[in-house]
Amino acid sequence: MKDSVVRGCLLQVLYERQNEGPIPFGHVEQAVPPPGGISRRDWLRAVAQLSEYRVIDWTPVQDKSETGLLSGFAKINALGIKVLEGGVAPPIRISIDESRRTSADRNDYAATADS
Repeated sequence: MKDSVVRGCLLQVLYERQNEGPIPFGHVEQAVPPPGGISRRDWLRAVAQLSEYRVIDWTPVQDKSETGLLSGFAKINALGIKVLEGGVAPPIRISIDESRRTSADRNDYAATADS
């Protein structure tokens, strides 16, 4: 699966769960698993990339096992919301899986994208 699609899927998950606060990823309890068809490695790489481009806020958790495993908490930020809603161009390529959106979301996105 293309990196841009994985990033879009991750951003969509964070958007849908934005009211929950920071969400666990990686090797922590109750971490959000990748959807079917996406490897854990690709999922966590997408977290790192979106954080690097400041589309999400990332708070790492110290790796006490000293194995270098990525763990922490992610939350979509204002830029990520604007990117997903079509208000601004993303700083990194992001492909949104339209099949995951409701028809109301698609209409809102289309209206925003046309503006």
